[in-house]
Amino acid sequence: MNVPAVHIGGYYDIFAQGTLDAFVGYQTRGGSRARGQQKLLMGPWAHGVLQRRVGELEFPNADKPPCTFHDAWRWFEAHLKGIRNGVQEEPSVVYYVMGDCSDPRAPGNEWRTARQWTPVPTRPTPLYLHADGTARWRPPQAQRTLSARYDPRNPVPTVGGRELNLPAGPRDQRTIEARPDVLVFTTDPLPAPLEITGRVSAVLWVESDAPDTDFFVRLCDVYPDGRSFNLCEGALRARFRESFSREVWLQRGRVYRLQIDLWSLSVIVNRGHRLRVHITFSSAPGYDPNPNTATPFRQSAASRPAVNTVHLSARYPSHLILPIPRQGFSRSAR
Repeated sequence: MNVPAVHIGGYYDIFAQGTLDAFVGYQTRGGSRARGQQKLLMGPWAHGVLQRRVGELEFPNADKPPCTFHDAWRWFEAHLKGIRNGVQEEPSVVYYVMGDCSDPRAPGNEWRTARQWTPVPTRPTPLYLHADGTARWRPPQAQRTLSARYDPRNPVPTVGGRELNLPAGPRDQRTIEARPDVLVFTTDPLPAPLEITGRVSAVLWVESDAPDTDFFVRLCDVYPDGRSFNLCEGALRARFRESFSREVWLQRGRVYRLQIDLWSLSVIVNRGHRLRVHITFSSAPGYDPNPNTATPFRQSAASRPAVNTVHLSARYPSHLILPIPRQGFSRSAR
């Protein structure tokens, strides 16, 4: 691409990471008239942008970004007519930092500007999952595992998240957290606000008695009243763990390392809140339930249950990797 462009997206949009990747790619590796001429506007939105109400939460001033480059008329006036109307001088990146939507005094819920994405220097910080259902900054020491039975005839329902034709955005996850096929890990209440800005990922050490199955990882913000709102999530179909162009089946009794991309966000989790992690194996109808068989999808109606195991030990430390800004990092969920 060799033209200036505006990239508009939301953290709960089904195209969220694609929007960010396109901006970074064209801004840094585009043609001579594209490099340095891109603008990015990222809000707390799903596919409908410039809204305050997203899912079950309302984000203050989310409909009022401090820029004008998203106005198509002003953008075309500047770049097609050559009129200096101030669009060219606006920041390259305008992004919303989500926060506690129940506390008007909480940090976050504000617009920020930057020259690039990711907007601030961060430290990749592991959050380890423990077999007692806790999540901590230090790795486990005992050799432990947790297992769950996933039946494709009774998949976990999709509740919000990055959807296009389903109800999207942040939604209370407590209805699915009570299911036996959702493994849940929760930190202690945070003694100080904790910012997460950038791309989140997970490393899982897993095994299964099926030749193929799915793994979902979801990060949530748990409010003091118990509501558990999804922040970001990712999924991986195990047959494609090595490549999307070649299927490789799981072998019973063997432990595999999975790297799962949860995409990007910017949020300040407020003091007194908890971080929560889900590991599950389905999310329907947002995703087709995996039949757990070594056959092409939809070739047969046959399916089978799978017993999936997550390792939580010093040798196999399953964990999330959170992008914590280098300034203001607080080890607050020990």
